Amino acid sequence: MKPLAVTRFFAALALTLIVCVGVPVEALSQPVRSVQSVYVRPQIGVASYVGDRNAALFSFDGGFPYAAGLELGYQFERPYSAGLAYQFAKFPSIAPEDATSARHSINALFRYTFSRNRATLRNSTGLAPYVTVGAHATFGNVPSNSTDDSKTRVAFGPLAAVGVDVPLSDYVTFFAEGTARVAFPDDATDGLEAEKFAGFDLLNTLGTGLKISLKSGATPPGIVSIQGPSRLDADQPGTFTATIDGDATLPVEYRWDWGDGEFSTGLEVTHAFSKPGRYTVTFVASNRAGSRSEALTVEVVPVVVPVPPNIRSITATPDTVDTRTPVRFTADVQGDAPLSYHWTFGDGSTSSMLSPTHIFKEAGTYTVLLRATNAAGDDLQTFRLNVAAYDTLSCPQISALNSVRFETNSSILTEAGQRAARQNVQTLRACPGMRVRITGSASPSERNQQALAEDRARAVMEFYTTNGISAQRITMDGEAGETSPPPGESRQRADTIPLR
Repeated sequence: MKPLAVTRFFAALALTLIVCVGVPVEALSQPVRSVQSVYVRPQIGVASYVGDRNAALFSFDGGFPYAAGLELGYQFERPYSAGLAYQFAKFPSIAPEDATSARHSINALFRYTFSRNRATLRNSTGLAPYVTVGAHATFGNVPSNSTDDSKTRVAFGPLAAVGVDVPLSDYVTFFAEGTARVAFPDDATDGLEAEKFAGFDLLNTLGTGLKISLKSGATPPGIVSIQGPSRLDADQPGTFTATIDGDATLPVEYRWDWGDGEFSTGLEVTHAFSKPGRYTVTFVASNRAGSRSEALTVEVVPVVVPVPPNIRSITATPDTVDTRTPVRFTADVQGDAPLSYHWTFGDGSTSSMLSPTHIFKEAGTYTVLLRATNAAGDDLQTFRLNVAAYDTLSCPQISALNSVRFETNSSILTEAGQRAARQNVQTLRACPGMRVRITGSASPSERNQQALAEDRARAVMEFYTTNGISAQRITMDGEAGETSPPPGESRQRADTIPLR
């Protein structure tokens, strides 16, 4: 191939690329290329034969050299495509007669497109160059070099192409490319063998066309997740966020439907519901390829006005105490939980319990203070308590003495009754300051119940006084039982109860 012819061929290809690059890409940048789709690719253009009959890149002797073809292929998501194409071309300078200038080509193609993202062609926009490599089989009626006859010959060889394309829509891409086919053997296309050219011929085309995909290039948005509070107070702002995958074709619109008649836009928004209720919040992401939606539920509750503490009363049990008696303090406190308590007993001691127990070590009058606190405030209440000195002679730690039991309709002490009464006498002697009340009892089934009850109390009192206990320390009474006692309990007895 002559150097001048090669120079002219590549100069023409360069001129075509320059013209294509000059297209105002900004106006066409919105559409995107289709991926993972079958496509058809019709093409028309100018044919060029360079060989033994013609060394010029383009020759119009004998008619206009033209070419037309159709490719069927598949575009992968990565910037690769593969296809099978048919091309019909007229090369007037390839043969002396027009009848033998037609050539048919079957092409196997592999194409790589240079996109901004080398890993994928998805959402690719604007002008992009590409290269194509493959192989061809070209056949047609070829004149004989030695006779006037012609016969069908087949040429084989590699092919290569360079071009640019730009999306016109999400389905259609415009392209312009130059293709060179190397044909072997040398006489399979023009009937001549290496007379004026190299040991092969070149069958070239410079053309344009449309790549029409069966699938839109636009990708609908995918919602990964939406997040937001599941419970809010009325008029309390809440933040809601949505996460979208990165494959969606831009631009993408984001819309929040709050279920209360209001709407917002964006991926992260803040909203407050004015009325209590159960709301379905719907997020919708949409673009020209479609829309997706996700929803979540928000429970909106009325605003509760916090109730501060209110100490209604403080109680001390027992209410008469000495320096050895534990005192249990209780309080009736109202207010919103959680409540905290702080007791000050007036002797330097404190407690944080609701119902503490305390022993005062010294006699006197104490001002007990309780402070109750919650998130809404606090309340303060005081309680005055008189504490007496511990009286060892009255034995205040003893709350009851032995009961003396009697036989039915009898007020005479039995041996068991005398033993119980004798133990009581020992206690009364050990506690000379203790005063007691003797209460006699009688069952409903016994006769003269009231008189019998009093006789039993008198019998125990006489036993005490006979054994040296002063009558001034003793009082007595009797009570008749109007109802039957509980199971296991007898009213045929006399009880000795210490008086404080």
